[in-house]
Amino acid sequence: MDFINNDFDKPNSHCDEPICELLKSLTKHTICDFGIGIEGTKQKLFVLNKGTSQPISVDGTDPTVFTLENFDPKDCLAVFSFKKEELDSSVGVTNVKGTLVIDCNEIGGLLFLKKQDDDDL
Repeated sequence: MDFINNDFDKPNSHCDEPICELLKSLTKHTICDFGIGIEGTKQKLFVLNKGTSQPISVDGTDPTVFTLENFDPKDCLAVFSFKKEELDSSVGVTNVKGTLVIDCNEIGGLLFLKKQDDDDL
């Protein structure tokens, strides 16, 4: 009897949302291939949960700017990093770094951000 799962390296069939395919493509190619960024830089973006029209906010106030770090099509997990400034009454403003890990099937959309000096917005 064969107990080895030969499908280990194959993408999981439940990663079937279009956003999952986009994330897979973004991790295989430069963002420049999609005409939405600058080659060699990490694209900044907002992440929208499925069924919402507002970007995710890790602190409940302003939308959080994320950077895609990794996507694994075997488990459908996308890994995003973020930096946020938080006001602490004892020390003032502190920079907080964090990681968001989310199932791609729960992402409703990605909003790619450009620098304010880009004039083609």
